[in-house]
Amino acid sequence: MDPVLLPRLFDVLDLLAVKSAPVTRDDLNIKRPVTKKHFSGIGRVLEGFQVAQREGELLVPSADLNTFVEYWEAADLEGINAFFCRYPPYDTFLHFLRSEKSIAVPPRTNPEARHKMGEQLRKNKIRLTFVGIDTFKWWGMAVGQVYLSHIGDGNIYWGGEHPRLDTFEKSVHSHYKEMRPADGFANVGQLADRVCRELKIPFSRFEDFFVQLCLQRRGYMTSTSLVRPPTNKSLVQTLLSRSQAKRTDGLIEWTDKRFMEDGVFISGRSVKMVKFQPVKVMACQQEVP
Repeated sequence: MDPVLLPRLFDVLDLLAVKSAPVTRDDLNIKRPVTKKHFSGIGRVLEGFQVAQREGELLVPSADLNTFVEYWEAADLEGINAFFCRYPPYDTFLHFLRSEKSIAVPPRTNPEARHKMGEQLRKNKIRLTFVGIDTFKWWGMAVGQVYLSHIGDGNIYWGGEHPRLDTFEKSVHSHYKEMRPADGFANVGQLADRVCRELKIPFSRFEDFFVQLCLQRRGYMTSTSLVRPPTNKSLVQTLLSRSQAKRTDGLIEWTDKRFMEDGVFISGRSVKMVKFQPVKVMACQQEVP
């Protein structure tokens, strides 16, 4: 497999879409430095996606690139994931994760456990490396197929399920009761972690459902200036549509990067705490912008 990071991958895809012509390593170096080895790796991945092919030192767009760009422009994450799955190593990772439901990767400080896990993968003829798992978990998160439990057990979870809204609501209420917040307000990030692990959904889907519930169960909202500094341990990212990408100082951020400590956003405001009333009317405690 080729450990290609998403920023480099989408830099090349953007260049292919803009130029509608072959792309060279020099073209990419204008945006983000890349070695010859990495450029070759990107080429193999894009050949796997069937959106480009390698011809010597060139990457030449194929007919399927237009379809990929259409999905990208529409932020159709399911469609983009279908292209990702054409690349066999990623497809292997996603199938393995879906069958296992979650993967616990031992830390580098525990080489014995990592060796044991590697042996088990080989025994089951699953062609995955630790580098591959670490790379593809971010690919999968970006397109809504993976949930990383930073706040909870630290495992990688399958996140490609699509539960009904009423199923989501029941899960939220159940975990809210388990948390038993003393003042009635529960931390949204911690609640999201529990719900995402149970329902096998990504944080982005949790937020979509949560916003629907907040808008449907209008009660009262209390503003607060409470600020909780984010940590790198709870980073979540979702691929943006091509037109929504953040372009600054010559570099492009292709994903929306957030921290679960920031909660969810409703009408542009951060909701970090949630309280359910006895009549099941939801009250959201918001951060003052």
